[in-house]
Amino acid sequence: IWSLGVEEQFYLVWPLILCATGSGRAIGLVVTVLLGWPVQRWLRQGHFSHPSVDDALFSVTFDTILWGCLAGLVLNRWPALVGRLVSSWSGLAAAGLLSLCYLGSAWVPPGIVPQVRGLAFGWLFLWLEQHPNGSGARLLNWRPLAWLGRRSYSIYLWHILFCDIRMVQLFGLTGSLLLGLGISCAAYALV
Repeated sequence: IWSLGVEEQFYLVWPLILCATGSGRAIGLVVTVLLGWPVQRWLRQGHFSHPSVDDALFSVTFDTILWGCLAGLVLNRWPALVGRLVSSWSGLAAAGLLSLCYLGSAWVPPGIVPQVRGLAFGWLFLWLEQHPNGSGARLLNWRPLAWLGRRSYSIYLWHILFCDIRMVQLFGLTGSLLLGLGISCAAYALV
């Protein structure tokens, strides 16, 4: 649940920053922070703090969320430019970058994987927004995925209990996943 604390901090502070700076200055601030974040992450990986501390701190996910905010700010400020830049092939390129990040590759050095992943997700979201009738949007609107998407936050909140090795040993992988999905759906329905 630590990541909920990260998101809560972010979503409480981000609107205040937007109000204080305005969207134009916020773009410059976001770009500056995003360019400096890999340095901050590198410094924290054993250079100025214990390496295990980094896994449970704000620095792990902050820039990923910030890439999405940058995409929204840019789309709001320059919609025509985004429309020209986000070609039909660029979504495929963003998906390829994500694949490299998750599958591991010598093309993406480990130290910048979070930055590349955040950039690729931001670009992919812009691409989906610009191509609402494209194959990517159709896939995400497929009924089973839409159903899962509506429950995704509940699944996110409960998954840690059911991905635990003890649960898998007790119920098996399939049983653990189904139990987690069932509890998540019940929580979604009750809330």
